Amino acid sequence: MSPDQLFQLDAQQMFLDWGQPAQLRERRRQFDVESGLLVESKYPVPITVIPLEETPHPVAKMAASLNRTHRQFLVRESELPAGIELSSAQLGWKGLDFEIRGWSRSGQSDLLTLECVTDASPDWGEGHVH
Repeated sequence: MSPDQLFQLDAQQMFLDWGQPAQLRERRRQFDVESGLLVESKYPVPITVIPLEETPHPVAKMAASLNRTHRQFLVRESELPAGIELSSAQLGWKGLDFEIRGWSRSGQSDLLTLECVTDASPDWGEGHVH
């Protein structure tokens, strides 16, 4: 067995152990001729993610308290729809909508790390580990 095959088996086991359901929503904009408006549609696709590091960032100079949360998610590229534009997609996870700000590929497999941000403040409840 090659090292790459071994890494693929490890990645499969990681997703079995720590994977969580999420929804990838590609946003597409098109001009509606009848209304004369630009219409945005979202096309949801269920995927499995492994949530990684979370970093809350308070937004300065705001009248109300607002936290912008940055979070990384590990996804399998093979699970993404062909031709999806990640730069125009959102990730829905545990009731929060994350904007995808960037991504990087793993050199050994089809894993992507998504760099995401949300303006919502999560209420994780007791027992949640950050």
